[in-house]
Amino acid sequence: MSQEYKFVPVKPTREMLEAMIAPLGYNANGDPEPALFEERYASALAAAPIPSVESGGGVDFGFDDRSVRVSQEAYSIFIAREEGAKAQITRLTAENARLQDLAIRRKNDQTEMCTEIVDLTNNYNALQAELTKARELLQMALPRVKNPVLESAIKQHIAHQSVPAANFIACNADESCGQNAPAAKG
Repeated sequence: MSQEYKFVPVKPTREMLEAMIAPLGYNANGDPEPALFEERYASALAAAPIPSVESGGGVDFGFDDRSVRVSQEAYSIFIAREEGAKAQITRLTAENARLQDLAIRRKNDQTEMCTEIVDLTNNYNALQAELTKARELLQMALPRVKNPVLESAIKQHIAHQSVPAANFIACNADESCGQNAPAAKG
């Protein structure tokens, strides 16, 4: 134990009281001398009994083949903190499991969306191919059309169909979803 502190009984022992009652010394002004009071206090502390481990009702406590006897209060504090830590570990373990489950569900959702994007891209490409065939047929038929109104309508239709389609989203084998197809491939 530290030289600055000492455990003392709540109720002073007879020996402690006797050490405190010793005659006071006074200075030239007739006031009690503080140094003498400090000596009395030191005498009282010296007279205080040293609590034994057996009388303290302590608890053997330790780790890895090292053990010490600690007070019941200190042991209770440790147990309460340990139970709090266990509760925190249980909570964090449950949160970790929840987040892992969420990550798996998000990954599955992403895979489903990528599959759907691939299907939509294939459908888009098939429709583009059909549109190209229709445009080629119209262009082949245009020279044979003698009606100026019909010829103008076909030209407008071909011009409209020639406008580039909006960028579409592709999902590649490396799962680079959400990027324009040329950028994802490059």
